[in-house]
Amino acid sequence: MERGRHQFRRLSQFFQRRPAVLFTFLIALGIGIANVLPIKPALWLGAAAGLLVIAIFVRWAIPRAGLIVGVTFLVGVSAAQIARFKFPADSIGQYATYDERLAELELAIDQPPRLVMPSPAELRLLPPKQNSTPHCRENLDRKIII
Repeated sequence: MERGRHQFRRLSQFFQRRPAVLFTFLIALGIGIANVLPIKPALWLGAAAGLLVIAIFVRWAIPRAGLIVGVTFLVGVSAAQIARFKFPADSIGQYATYDERLAELELAIDQPPRLVMPSPAELRLLPPKQNSTPHCRENLDRKIII
């Protein structure tokens, strides 16, 4: 009995001295579990905010710690789902439709183009190609709704 209490005390002292280790583990656990849970990041963020409000008003240390653990886990889940399923606002996919039409876009090339050499296993000699990924700055064609 005394040995188990001593080990628990050592573990709790470890996390009291290094709280970022526990939070990092909980966020990583939330990121790992995010694919199993339903894809509703707003729900997980709302639940985390609710748990945080409850944790503010709870006076006992152990339930408050459990609520903060839940908040950290849910923030990891929502962050993973947002990163995986939300496209950035400057993605070229925002301008794609099934209709055939030309769009005027202002693109910015952030990095210099890369030179892609053909593989040596090609049957004929091909010239090298340049490859780059632009970011859309502005939609100049006002007919396309973003």
